Amino acid sequence: VTVTYPVHDPIFTSTVAVGPGTVTIVDLPDDAAQDWAPNTIANNVVRAIAEQEFSVYMVNGVNGSTDAALGLPVDTMNTDYIVMDYNPRFVGSQFVVVAMRDQTAVTITPTNNLVETDKLFPRAAGVPFTVVLDRGQGYFARSLNTSGPEGSLTGTTISASGPVGLTNGNGCTQVPTGTAACDHIFEVAQPVQSWGRRVLAANLPA
Repeated sequence: VTVTYPVHDPIFTSTVAVGPGTVTIVDLPDDAAQDWAPNTIANNVVRAIAEQEFSVYMVNGVNGSTDAALGLPVDTMNTDYIVMDYNPRFVGSQFVVVAMRDQTAVTITPTNNLVETDKLFPRAAGVPFTVVLDRGQGYFARSLNTSGPEGSLTGTTISASGPVGLTNGNGCTQVPTGTAACDHIFEVAQPVQSWGRRVLAANLPA
């Protein structure tokens, strides 16, 4: 498996052997997680490729707070997504949309106001706006309000002219609300086209 970062003009490349039933860890440069600014497009996407099928788990670990998500292959990407988060606290809700093809127009309709880095282009609740992404680029958004219902971006819709991927979550949340500490959580979203009407679920072991 060859891992490169970023997709264009990579500064990091690592090729590792992955055996059946084993886990191989690849440490990425810190910029892969930290070099994102709200309401901006960045060439900051990681690519993993191999001749045989494999699974990828993304682990974002910081002191006192770690979360992981299953990476989805590009052939599962599609054009429509709905953002989901959980009870944002202190930092707000956030998401990243990444494109698989050049000149992909992505229309986003946020449920709450987004952080704005350029007042000429406001990102107001309920007002659709469009960003154009090339292959390997991502657009990062974060809610303006940091806590509670006004800090949530759940229900934000994303519609694109070509296949895109979405990672969404919270900079910090409490489970349950009122606990002494908070953790960041994130997940790679499934496109709306893959949603069903039934789901299998299992209780946690006692």
